[in-house]
Amino acid sequence: MQTLIKNTEITQPLTSVQRKQYELEWQKISSTKEMLRVWSNGQLTNVPETYYDEDILSLILQIQKNEEGNHYVNAGLIVGTMIGQWNLFISTSFIEYRFWRLISEGKLLFKGIPYAMHLYFLRIP
Repeated sequence: MQTLIKNTEITQPLTSVQRKQYELEWQKISSTKEMLRVWSNGQLTNVPETYYDEDILSLILQIQKNEEGNHYVNAGLIVGTMIGQWNLFISTSFIEYRFWRLISEGKLLFKGIPYAMHLYFLRIP
C-alpha cells in the first residue's frame, strides 16, 4: 500500500485526451462476448472462458502421476498451485467454476463434499 501511495504522489494526473483514450479502450474491451481477460504482451486480451482448461487438466494429470496410482487430487491444492506457481491474477471462484464445467463435460471426476475446495478431490477419468 505504501508503494502505491508513493507512486501516486509522483505520478501526474491523466490528461483529458489520455482519459478519453482509456475510456474508449474500456468500452471496446467490455463490449466483447468473452468473459475472461488476461494480461498478455503488455495489454489486456479477451480470451474464451476455456482458456485455462487444458492447463488445469495437465496440472491434475501431472499431480496424479506424481502420486502412486491414479489418486484424486485435492481441489484446493490445484488452485493453490495455479495461482502460486503460475502467478495468475484470477479469482479462485472462476477456477472453481471451470472445475465444475469440466466435471459436467465428463473431463474430470470428483469425490467429496462440493461445499468448499478443501473438501473435494478431482481426477482425470
